[in-house]
Amino acid sequence: MDADPAAIAAAAVAAAAPRATALNRSIAAHLPPQAPVRTAPEHLRLLLDNLLGNALDHGAGPVTVALADGTLRIANAVGAGGGAHAGLGLALCRRLAALLGARLDVVIAAGRCTASVTLAPPRGAPASAPCEAPSC
Repeated sequence: MDADPAAIAAAAVAAAAPRATALNRSIAAHLPPQAPVRTAPEHLRLLLDNLLGNALDHGAGPVTVALADGTLRIANAVGAGGGAHAGLGLALCRRLAALLGARLDVVIAAGRCTASVTLAPPRGAPASAPCEAPSC
């Protein structure tokens, strides 16, 4: 099924905005139109809702959401930690991403956490060739 990633991400950001406000945080989004991607729209929304919730609950400062070249990135400063959680959220998000034909990568560096969701290529687009470089 084809889905509009910018529209889905915009809806997730709009839904998370009241929670961000209640936590004295902000969400900024840069979501230019993109080609449709092959995914289940309702499940992509669920994935983004969970990632935004994690960013708000466990991060600090403003949250940024950006979309470019079929990859959604959610970034924020690393929080002080703590809070009651089992640590299963990202594992479940990775599994959901895989079921959608997407990939979830999380990088924590220089005091920032970035979750990147690389979506399936648009219908009719050639699949990426596997990397054959020694670093892959």
